[in-house]
Formats: sequence, structure tokens, C-alpha cells
Amino acid sequence: MTDRFLAFFSTFKDGFSPEAAARLRDGITERERLVFVCTDPSGHEKTDHYARVDREWFREIGIAFAQCDVLDDRVTPERAAELIRGASCIILMGGVTARQFRFLQEYGLIEPIRASRAAVLGLSAGAINMAVLAFSESVESPYEGLALADISITPHFDLRRDNPGTTEKICAFSYEHPIYAMCDGSAIFAQGNKIDLLGEIYRIHQGEIEGASP
Repeated sequence: MTDRFLAFFSTFKDGFSPEAAARLRDGITERERLVFVCTDPSGHEKTDHYARVDREWFREIGIAFAQCDVLDDRVTPERAAELIRGASCIILMGGVTARQFRFLQEYGLIEPIRASRAAVLGLSAGAINMAVLAFSESVESPYEGLALADISITPHFDLRRDNPGTTEKICAFSYEHPIYAMCDGSAIFAQGNKIDLLGEIYRIHQGEIEGASP
């Protein structure tokens, strides 16, 4: 784990919570270039919509970036890697987890993201892919994620824990690596060897579910 600022989110309904906003203002110290990484390379309209929403959320909490770029199939792999290297903050967007990771692989962005000193924020699928071991209900087995922090997460747990089949699959994955199960509105912040939890979060390990939030 490096000293870069990392944030893992499930989702927020109407913008960042006051607690998350305070952490973001402290953690994102460089604000020159914001780079969004899509989950669907050809889903331009949806990607652009959520990029605009997220930028507005940042403005509302007093964080303004001088430039903003979106990485999808409208840019070349070479240009995408260049933008990652010049980023102040990288956002891995929500959507289909495995599709986003394929895009990162096909565009050769995994090592540039790992080598970058930029702050990295992951939302839902993006947060899953930031982890050391990534999984979703749509894949048969976990795969190595970006490994930006030595954690694994599952988002939207408040929507999933009432589904016995989904909960059983999450618990099965927990035998390979402990999992932070994040409810919507929660956040995990990591920097150096320090990990802070905000909101309703559970820790699942060896099939056992226990509260992890302070």
C-alpha cells in the first residue's frame, strides 16, 4: 500500500455526505486534472452523464478541477495512459465490474494506474476493481484487482443481504480474503497503512458476518 489517497464508495444518493466531503477535501490536494475511467467503453451518453453528475458533486463540496477527461473508446490506449500519468485524481466509475477490468487490461492501464501518485476513487464496480482481490456475483471466481489496497469489498450490501443466494456467494468468497461489505452511503478511506471506515460496513471472513463500522 502506498501513501496515495484512496477512497472506496458504494454509492451516495444525492451527493457526498458531509463526513465524506471533509475527507475528500483533505485527501485530494492536487486538483489540476480529473480523469474518469468508464465501465462501458461504448456507453458514451451514460458515462458522460455520470461524469457530469460527479463533477457537480465535487463543486458542491468546494473541489474544482481545472481539467476533466473521460477514458473510453473515444480515446486511444496511448492517450488514455498519458492522461492517467498526468492525473491529479482518478475515478473508477460504477457499472459492470468485469467489463471495466477488461477495458483496463485491453488499454494497458493497470500498471499506469498502479504507478500513478494520483488520488484514486472507486464507485461500486470501480471500488471492487481497486481491491487486491476483486469479485462480483457475475464471475465464477475472484481475480486479482488493481491491488491499490490490501482489502476486498462488495458494495450495495444493504440491497443484497436479504437475498440468501447472493449472501451465500459473498460468504464463500470470504474464505479466500476478508471482505468489507459496504452499504450505500458508506465509504472506506485508505492512505499508507491506515484504513478508516465511514457509515454502515460489515466485515465478512470465513463465512462469518460481523459489524466493522466504528
